[in-house]
Amino acid sequence: MNNVTVVSHFSLANWPIVNKLSAICKCLEVTMVHCSAIEKLRSVMKELPPGRRLFFTDEGLVSVVQEIETQSHGAVDVAMFINSPISKVAEKINTLRSVKYLIGGQNAESTGRDLSILIKKYTDGDILDLDKYLAFGCKIHTRVVNSAKAKRDAIDSVAKYISRLGDPGYRHPFDEYARRISELTDELLLNAVFNANPRLRNADRGAQFHLQPEEEVRMSFGYDGDYFGVSVRDPFGQFNPDTIMSYLAANRESGGIAKSKSAGLGLKFIFEKAHQIVANVK
Repeated sequence: MNNVTVVSHFSLANWPIVNKLSAICKCLEVTMVHCSAIEKLRSVMKELPPGRRLFFTDEGLVSVVQEIETQSHGAVDVAMFINSPISKVAEKINTLRSVKYLIGGQNAESTGRDLSILIKKYTDGDILDLDKYLAFGCKIHTRVVNSAKAKRDAIDSVAKYISRLGDPGYRHPFDEYARRISELTDELLLNAVFNANPRLRNADRGAQFHLQPEEEVRMSFGYDGDYFGVSVRDPFGQFNPDTIMSYLAANRESGGIAKSKSAGLGLKFIFEKAHQIVANVK
């Protein structure tokens, strides 16, 4: 058995999600306690065994998360279901260091696989590769980015890959998908090459660049019939929850971010356009 405990408490009755979480935890052999009342939650939090704690809640209980953070009964990581625009939520939780996962409003039927991946990753304490987020059997393509030319070639390979998924004999949306995902890929690579790398952080993003072997960025991508995924991995580990929340907060509009840090503008663009974002720091 592992040393992880999952706890849940929601502002409104959400039994489909509770039942889904319970089933997933049983399959993964993870202990789960659902608290239907705040009094039970307070009692459970005081009596949890040593180990890691993952608390599922929703944006209506920000004050409860604040309360938990101030208690001395051990650190808790929070997974929060949200329905409001992400920038509005980020503004409310910007100072909460325990909120590590934001889950968009979905029904229980469509969110089960994502919840299973999240709990499995948390339990194992591991960083999952792209193939774990796409359906089994999906072919993953990889590229190494170590220069401006390699970056352009990597983005072109993503665009061509997506465009050819459409049947040329029919009107299809894959050319538009290719354009949108290429923009997202470009932003991810820009952040990995320039903002994460201390040597290039203040460099001109439009200039030529060459990375040392220890600075190389690795990109992978694939499509499983439902989702297209892009993964960009750099060796620096500069991404953290504080950075993400500060850029996503509602008072950091795109124009203001553009005047301060281009990384913030790119990050906000990525979160607004992508279906799911996973940021891992090792």
